[in-house]
This record gives sequence, C-alpha cells and structure tokens, in this order.
Amino acid sequence: MRLFLAVMPGKEARKKLVTQQEEMRSLGYTGNYTARDNLHITMIFLGDATPDRIVDIDHAMNMACNMESFDASLGEIGFFERSGIIWTGVESPGLVLLHNRLSSAISSYGWPGEPKNFSPHITLLRKPNITVMPNIKTSPCPWLCDELVLMQSTRIGGELKYIPVSRCPISD
Repeated sequence: MRLFLAVMPGKEARKKLVTQQEEMRSLGYTGNYTARDNLHITMIFLGDATPDRIVDIDHAMNMACNMESFDASLGEIGFFERSGIIWTGVESPGLVLLHNRLSSAISSYGWPGEPKNFSPHITLLRKPNITVMPNIKTSPCPWLCDELVLMQSTRIGGELKYIPVSRCPISD
C-alpha cells in the first residue's frame, strides 16, 4: 500500500480551494485537477509499505501529535514550474513544527526523515497547460488543525482516491 501522512483543510478552506480551481477552469487552464475529497497538505510521504507497518506509523503519529492543536490559513497561489504543479500555500508555524516532530518520530521507526525545508501547500492542478502563474485572487481562510491522517493512495475504477487508514488527534 502507498501511504502518506496528511492534514486536511477545514470545510471553508476546502470550499475556497474548489472555488480557486473553478476560476482556473473558467480561465481555460486544463490539466489534472485534484479532486475535492483529495485536497490535503502532505506532511510526509511514506511510499510503499506493508500493512504490518501501520502499527509503527500509528505510534510515530501519536508521538508527533502530542502538541497543541494550531491554526492554519490559506495563502498565495504558486507554481512549481519544474514539477508542473499549481498550488495554494498554507501559512502556519504549527504545520512546520508538526512536520519536524513527524520527521523525527517516523525516523525512529526506520523510515527516512524528511528535509527541513518543508513548504506547506495544497496541490490544485498537476500538468497544467500553462507556463506562467495564473492571476487568481486569494484571501486568508483560517481553520483549526486538530487531526493528522494516515492516507492510502490508490486507484479505484481508474480514479485516484486517498483513503484514510488511521487518524490521530493533535492535542497535548
């Protein structure tokens, strides 16, 4: 199974992200749009794992999430030109702290740690038909981050689906 750790955007933030995607569509941008239910912040990509490793991942999640819940807010839209991804940034010192705690916790169970230059974002569109940044207005949209989710990435009927495997509250 292909796994990653994620924080999900709040309800209002998810609506705003979908609105940004609709605006890009109306401007003629094509590519692989992230499905509404798949919108997330990847905290750590774990890759392929056997089901027996989930216990270790859950332990690492519990270690890392022993902290206060925190706020996050949608930021500016950006474009990773090299990988061809349009994204919305997420502003939150708490996400950076959680990422660093997760990286340390997960490495104690034999997974490779993640680089320190974590840049929280939510992918809106892959492989767009553009080479310049779309001019889409953004405004902050805060939400409370109070849960970390272990997700499985799989294809069902040819469609990419992210399925929750386990959840861990962010609380001390």
